[in-house]
Amino acid sequence: MIQNWAFAIGLVLGSVAVLSVCFVWVRRQLFGMGGGALSLVGVILVGLSVWGKVKIEASEGGVKAEFEKVKAQVQQVAEANTIVAEELEKAARNIDANRQQATQLTGVLRERQSISQLQFENIQRPTLQVPRVAIDRLERAKRLSISR
Repeated sequence: MIQNWAFAIGLVLGSVAVLSVCFVWVRRQLFGMGGGALSLVGVILVGLSVWGKVKIEASEGGVKAEFEKVKAQVQQVAEANTIVAEELEKAARNIDANRQQATQLTGVLRERQSISQLQFENIQRPTLQVPRVAIDRLERAKRLSISR
């Protein structure tokens, strides 16, 4: 928790320091010793905030950068995606089962002539208009989340 606050404060204060120097430069074209010192402090604050959360490795195979915070957020999103996909898959299967049961029930009632053709159509139309969820897409989304 403290690391998050330190990150945010360092980023904000460093950005304000650099932006204030830029603002003075744009308005008056003055830089001076104070501008240099303020720029240095701003860059250090921003740099420490950002680089404290980044790991960079350089090797013969190339450069690898790992952003700690982004990686954790991507992992959280992937886990949430898996949970949502599973729940949506359950709901879709239930909706399909209910649609089939309603279709069968109205068909039986129509065959027994317990309901009129108009009533049959009024029941059948909304049942057939319920959107369908592509289960294969949900399976693919779950596999993508798990593979990360």
